[in-house]
Amino acid sequence: MEIKKDYKLNDLIDIFNENNQGFVFDKSSITSNEFIRYVYVENEEPLGYLVLYPKSDFAIKENYDVKVSIPENSIYIWHIITKKGHERKGVAKTLINFLKNEYKHFNIYSIVDENNSPSNHLHKSLGFLPVDKFKKAYKDTLETYTLVKFQN
Repeated sequence: MEIKKDYKLNDLIDIFNENNQGFVFDKSSITSNEFIRYVYVENEEPLGYLVLYPKSDFAIKENYDVKVSIPENSIYIWHIITKKGHERKGVAKTLINFLKNEYKHFNIYSIVDENNSPSNHLHKSLGFLPVDKFKKAYKDTLETYTLVKFQN
């Protein structure tokens, strides 16, 4: 197993298409130069990936109604997706632990949909704590989201 940067981006699009469970909507982040991508690879095959937004204005960019101030030295988990059939095998956990080590001098944030219990559990188990809660309209419903921050 290894973590590679910007590895096989077309495969990441396939992973997004096959296993995005409706919680992530921005596929363009996989190829945009505005983002950083790390890929979990086994035997040259991508099994999951992490997309990061390396600026503190992520809440404004995403139109999130957060009430807390985000420091300049912040990085945001834009999304993380594991390849179908490899869920709950440590792929996402390994990617986030890599991130925590690689960006240990940054404030690391993520947004968790309250209806996404696997993501809620993963973030909590890896040391992310809630710092704000807000609602955002999606389609015809008002969804509740939690801004979480890694607490080292």
